[in-house]
Amino acid sequence: MYSVREGLARYAVAEVEFFNGMSPQDRKMITDNGSQTLEDCLLYGEIGFVVAGLKPCVLVQFSCPERMNGLYRQKVIDPLADELGLRTRVLGCLESEEMNLTGGLIVDLVECHENKDKNRIVDELWSCGSTIGEDRLARILDYPGSLPRSEQDILTMLEVAYVDSRRGCVVTTFAAQTREEQKVRTHFERYRMQCKDLFGIDLQLIIRRPQL
Repeated sequence: MYSVREGLARYAVAEVEFFNGMSPQDRKMITDNGSQTLEDCLLYGEIGFVVAGLKPCVLVQFSCPERMNGLYRQKVIDPLADELGLRTRVLGCLESEEMNLTGGLIVDLVECHENKDKNRIVDELWSCGSTIGEDRLARILDYPGSLPRSEQDILTMLEVAYVDSRRGCVVTTFAAQTREEQKVRTHFERYRMQCKDLFGIDLQLIIRRPQL
């Protein structure tokens, strides 16, 4: 019987092997023609947050989702799903204000199905129709910040990143408003403590104002 720490470590290794073994064509596809790095695509941290019970689910949505999401699921998620207690479902036609979520993978815990509160939150992705608001999506994915909705919000926007300090990898990133900074710090501290206890991962918080 493996521990969740060992299971997540194996997930991280499988993820790196998956990306490193890609053809140049697939690598170009998954990084959106090089606009991202492969490190930007790593999801072991988000998966760890789900396993730790910190967030209800994680959204997996790569460029060219029909191909890349399927490959990622086949090579990375499915082989470790039983060990980590994960279940994966595919979204139908769904868009937010910022992105097309159609074909995205929603990964949560098998036990979430038995937890009425968590299951209800995740199932909102299937009961909201063909569109979903950014605030609602952020709540489902447990992001404590919000995107700018006005010119003033753009001026007060913060870029937030949680970083695995040992590996130097950003494990999650999101936007927030200056007024939400304390909420973000409280959220981070909860994540930091749980990830340290369960996985031995030391998280670092980075908050900065974007260059406008």
